[in-house]
Amino acid sequence: AVPAAARAAGSAGVEAEERACGQAAAAAGLYAKTHPLTSPLFASDEQLRAAYAPAGGAACPVYVLAAGLDPLLDDAVDLNTRLRRVGVDGELHIERRMPHSFMSFPSLHHVPDVAGALTKTEGWLEEAMAA
Repeated sequence: AVPAAARAAGSAGVEAEERACGQAAAAAGLYAKTHPLTSPLFASDEQLRAAYAPAGGAACPVYVLAAGLDPLLDDAVDLNTRLRRVGVDGELHIERRMPHSFMSFPSLHHVPDVAGALTKTEGWLEEAMAA
């Protein structure tokens, strides 16, 4: 067993390292609302192409899952449209009766619409990985 003092010292070191990484990312502008890594909606077409088809290779398909009651639904539709325009294959699925972040709550995974979305997403990923 690890003594409590050693665990606390290790935890403090990890927290300090995480804080330093966060500060470095913030200084580099990675947390800015308009940074392409924060929101791909702010990426140029070239940045999108580079992110999904690195080094001119084949673009990996993208599965965009959105909730119909999500205030960010328009952003998901816009991203999907832009990805198709730059040649990235994939699919857009909208779960019409679901709120923002609905798949993040395990307590909702038994709800038929959520369970169906999980099953569809899993099937799409399995198919994409097999291709």
